[in-house]
Amino acid sequence: MTGLLGAVPRALTRVAAILALLAVWEAAPRLALVDRTFLPPFSEVALAWWELLADGQLLDDAQAS
Repeated sequence: MTGLLGAVPRALTRVAAILALLAVWEAAPRLALVDRTFLPPFSEVALAWWELLADGQLLDDAQAS
């Protein structure tokens, strides 16, 4: 049981680190800390990825590469 209890804080720490990274990724271009051309906000990247996945183009492009 101790192993499981120790795994929970480690998992929460990892999730918090990922969420913090995504928050910085989203905020940096929106606050003009970086050029949006080179680093668009995460929400725009995720939306574009989802649209490409939904219409099948992502799979086609992945197979081509």
